[in-house]
Amino acid sequence: RMSWAMIATMAISLARGTEVEMAAEGEQRRRFLILPFCFERGGRVNLKVTNIFIKDQRGHLVNMEDPTVGFMVRLAPPSFRVEQEASFLCPLTSDGKSMQAAKQTNILVKGRELNFSRVFTNYDGLFTVEYANCQANTQVSFDLSVTAENPNHNQLSAGDAPLPICFFLSSCLFFLALLVWGAVLWVYRDNVQPIQCFMAMTCLVKIVFTVLQAMRYTRFQVTGRSSGWSTATHVFMFLKGLLFFSVILLLGSGWSYLKPFLSSRDKKILFLILLLQVVVNTAVVMVEELPSSQSGWETWRDVLQLADIMCCFGVLMSIVWSIRQLNEVGEADGKTQDNVKKLKLFRRFYMIVLGYIYLTRIFVVMMGTLLACRYTWVCTVVEEFATLCLFVWIGHAFRPTHNNPYLQIPSETEMQSNNNA
Repeated sequence: RMSWAMIATMAISLARGTEVEMAAEGEQRRRFLILPFCFERGGRVNLKVTNIFIKDQRGHLVNMEDPTVGFMVRLAPPSFRVEQEASFLCPLTSDGKSMQAAKQTNILVKGRELNFSRVFTNYDGLFTVEYANCQANTQVSFDLSVTAENPNHNQLSAGDAPLPICFFLSSCLFFLALLVWGAVLWVYRDNVQPIQCFMAMTCLVKIVFTVLQAMRYTRFQVTGRSSGWSTATHVFMFLKGLLFFSVILLLGSGWSYLKPFLSSRDKKILFLILLLQVVVNTAVVMVEELPSSQSGWETWRDVLQLADIMCCFGVLMSIVWSIRQLNEVGEADGKTQDNVKKLKLFRRFYMIVLGYIYLTRIFVVMMGTLLACRYTWVCTVVEEFATLCLFVWIGHAFRPTHNNPYLQIPSETEMQSNNNA
């Protein structure tokens, strides 16, 4: 199975396109990943390296007659990992038998320039382009350009080739959901609360983001670069994340339908989510723009994962506090059926949101480790479908009808409890 680092690299490598350009100056790392790509038979990889200089610790040029630095193009094994310094084994000294078994091609540096091209006529699957330096205590400088493509000049990895269609169909389904939601708000316009308008806005931003994703991957497919689509996608990704988590938080806190205000605690969580969304989107931009071979890339990837998990934790805690608050109100005034119903509804809301977070943050990643690289698009389909189901369920649960138990007006005791919070 592939490691989480590998899955993360695969998931975002195409955000930078399938053309990797890197300028290394005094590189001391022994080995690192440059590009993962899922090839179909007939795919091609091109590698060009110029201005190659190898120096020792004193800054003297090292003789390159006995090559110790090079690059590898190899089929990623099931337990893919890039070896760390402490356990480093030189991969460039493998004998022919092991190289053939690993479906690996070594490209050794023997001069100031290096050109390499390979067509995958007999193999397909996930291949990686990696750098290796088998001579310790040396510094290597070079300019690198790597391009990868599948047959018919398809610049997308095999696992991402269906994504333009998937995102386009997803945008159509979300647009249909928005039309239905708009019709519901119009029919029950006398009962519409501000939170339901925010829900419509969130769905609209999601549609625009999904369309931009479809256009961006289409651009990748043709040119290998996103041109100006990435900027627009990053903007709407930020708006989508901010609105989505804010709506879940506001629904969980009962704003506008149980209470016309936010408590100081709710405001702090909302501000925290806003701050975390800024961190998440900054990390996404850095991870997408920096090559995976760049120092600091893994740090930004870890920041992205941590901030996203903290956002999820924040919205879950707001729902838990609402459940606890309803419990306290019921115990204070001997409350009966109303609070029992609301408790059941909020607990159901909590379980739905928790299930969604588990599905999209854990299950999808686990599924990606089991799928062949050409089927990784299924993970995106599952995530989009889960998001659509969540939107539909929330819209049904919080529809502005007269008999909706979620939207019943709270009693004076509840209002007094909310004011004290």
